[in-house]
Amino acid sequence: MINENLINEYSGTTFSVTKVNGVSRMQYASSDEHWIENREEYGSIFMGDGPCPDPDNPFVLGSVLHKRIFEDIPDYENVLVLGLGMGLLPQYIKENKSFVKVIDVVDNNQEVIDYVTFIDDSINVIKADAYTYTPDKNYDLIIADLWWHHQITGEMKDNLKNHYWDNINYNGRIYFPINPIAYIKTA
Repeated sequence: MINENLINEYSGTTFSVTKVNGVSRMQYASSDEHWIENREEYGSIFMGDGPCPDPDNPFVLGSVLHKRIFEDIPDYENVLVLGLGMGLLPQYIKENKSFVKVIDVVDNNQEVIDYVTFIDDSINVIKADAYTYTPDKNYDLIIADLWWHHQITGEMKDNLKNHYWDNINYNGRIYFPINPIAYIKTA
């Protein structure tokens, strides 16, 4: 979760940010269903650190699947996040995964990039399209945090996996947290 004092309300062309009960909510203009709230669970669940399962909360129950993604993974020093959003995931990694040395983030929305100035300065944000960007280095973990659950297709996952496969270190993985699945690169 990002310190709420750092997040300002905003009304722009592609998104807006409002505060509801003191919590920032980024709403994308493309759809009423496309929003992100500044909540700790976002990063903790997606990074396998989520709370214990709660049968009354399907979002938290899903954290079990995310935990399994990170079983037996060595420390991942170099991370690429596809999709910036409010910066919750890269900021969570920075604050909670001390072994991570490099966090790069790719996003194609300049308005979002210009707005999200409240994440740690060591997080490198790259303006590019996640489907065509070619990294100049390899990563231990690539996280595709690009879509909402109803927008993911097998073809999209395959395209991204194939595009980035040569930029994943051995024993590294590309991870799709919305419908939790990871592909591990082995020798």
